[in-house]
Amino acid sequence: MSDPDSTPTPDPSPTPEEAAAESFGPNLTFWEHLEELRSRLIRIVIMIVVGTGICYLKSQEMLMFLLGPVWSEETGPRVVLQYIAPFEAFMVQLKIAFLAAIFLGLPYNFYQLWRFIAPGLKPKERRWVVPFLFFTVLFFAVGAWFAWIILPAAIAFFKSFMLPGMVEARWTLDAYSDLVLKMFLGFGLVFETPILIFFLARFGLVSAKSLVKPWRFIIVGIFIVAGFITPGPDVVSQLLIAGPMLVLYVISIFIALAVYPRSKKKMAG
Repeated sequence: MSDPDSTPTPDPSPTPEEAAAESFGPNLTFWEHLEELRSRLIRIVIMIVVGTGICYLKSQEMLMFLLGPVWSEETGPRVVLQYIAPFEAFMVQLKIAFLAAIFLGLPYNFYQLWRFIAPGLKPKERRWVVPFLFFTVLFFAVGAWFAWIILPAAIAFFKSFMLPGMVEARWTLDAYSDLVLKMFLGFGLVFETPILIFFLARFGLVSAKSLVKPWRFIIVGIFIVAGFITPGPDVVSQLLIAGPMLVLYVISIFIALAVYPRSKKKMAG
């Protein structure tokens, strides 16, 4: 017979929800959320500033690497580069160091943003942080690498407009660096399409069916876009650009197919 005065001893171990709340912090007020966001942004800025200073020590080597498509040890410069402002060369190297610091600091910066939004997510959703960081950086790097591959063809195309004896290709260092960095950024963002489709499908905004249904128009649109940005009139260059975009389109369909049903079932529940 049990003792009537005895009371059951509560389980001291926290529930998974309590452990998660304890790990990511308690519920905060609106102003505390702003303070938390401010703290995270300050850390990101500090990382970028420190990273820029460190990368600037190697900015000249990075600039020489970026000059590869317009320079050959056998034939010399393919395009004559010059700087026409006193601080142009310095600002170009500073810009390269700044963008390098942003790219190299992406995992840390994304982690800071993730720590800010994590308390509002469920434990199952928080486990996406590592795959998200990995694939975001990976797809951006692949896009930048692809831009580097087609850069010589783009330079040859732009150089073809010169008229020998009348108009020569003499580009400024700032204009050339802008071309290279904008291509890196543009193709890097384009290659983030599967990541974007993943989140749109996760929230039930895009399904595999909605991506497959207009496939004819999407493929035609891809080749039209590739035709506009192709650095040359030949079909090979157009296919070189359209090919990866078609692969991204197919990958996005499979991502939506894998993610969308679960998200819709979750929303319906």
